[in-house]
Amino acid sequence: MKKKILWVLNILFWIVLLGIVASAVWFRFNDQTDKSLFGYRIYTVKTNSMRTDKSLGERFKGEAFEKGDLLIVKMTEPSKVEVKDVVTFVPSGIEDGSVYLTHRVVKKDAEKKTFITRGDANNMDDPEIADKQIIGVVVGAVPFIGRLLTSVQDNPYLAIGLAVIFLLLLSIISKYFFSKA
Repeated sequence: MKKKILWVLNILFWIVLLGIVASAVWFRFNDQTDKSLFGYRIYTVKTNSMRTDKSLGERFKGEAFEKGDLLIVKMTEPSKVEVKDVVTFVPSGIEDGSVYLTHRVVKKDAEKKTFITRGDANNMDDPEIADKQIIGVVVGAVPFIGRLLTSVQDNPYLAIGLAVIFLLLLSIISKYFFSKA
């Protein structure tokens, strides 16, 4: 019985590992700007426009974030977006998808299908945006991880080094848990 459980765990381990590697490769080499995984996208925060004095716990919830944080955005129908939601959107005048903003909705006009947003650290509202510019609602954030991802994207040698370290750790863990001794 123990052998069967270990065999199943070993298979699950390799399936998860292959899934992670396949996802990473697909995201890295896919040139589409609208990539998502199960309706979720990730973004790295580039500015402090949403920085506030909120706690680290509130940052994990996506209520506040700062430069270098990783955001988890759930693709959402604009009609379901409410005032006070933090949304990621394509700013007016930039249709190529090269720039995204993530700010809090301060006003919604359901008739005109438009929104007004503002960064929590900003004094002024952003220009009005149409509902089609909304990507989704922030559902979570991971503080500091965006900095690591940006470094890995900018430095292929760092990416290779981290991948080798990761694979060595997986090998050690695999031998420890799945050895027959």
